Amino acid sequence: MAESNKHKISKTEWGLIIGLAVVVDVVQIVLDLIGQVGVVINRFIDVFYGLCWGFYLQMRGQSLANPKRLISMIATFVGEEIPDVDAFPFWTADAIYMYLLYKANEKLEETAPDVQKVIKFSNKISSSKSLNTNEVEN
Repeated sequence: MAESNKHKISKTEWGLIIGLAVVVDVVQIVLDLIGQVGVVINRFIDVFYGLCWGFYLQMRGQSLANPKRLISMIATFVGEEIPDVDAFPFWTADAIYMYLLYKANEKLEETAPDVQKVIKFSNKISSSKSLNTNEVEN
């Protein structure tokens, strides 16, 4: 596996992350209702939160070099910058997506040793078959 999962993120921590994203989205919706001042403030919130979110993920071992994470972050940021569309809870959706991606990678890493054993076993079988066919030909 290319990505190391040495930094475990607990369910509680993910719950706090998703909760924070919900709070940010609710604050942004309220600010949108205020008017143009709220819309301007939202742009600063998006930049600050997006940078902090990316930095946090990177610090916790969730590499942004992973195309799925990077595309998700970029799509979320772009969605948050489109007027009227930014009322959707993009940060919350992104946090949930990152959690699901984390859990999927965690499951994949758990099964990877078993898959490696099967591959080694199949290589042994195929190499022994090739030895047998060479003996028959000689």
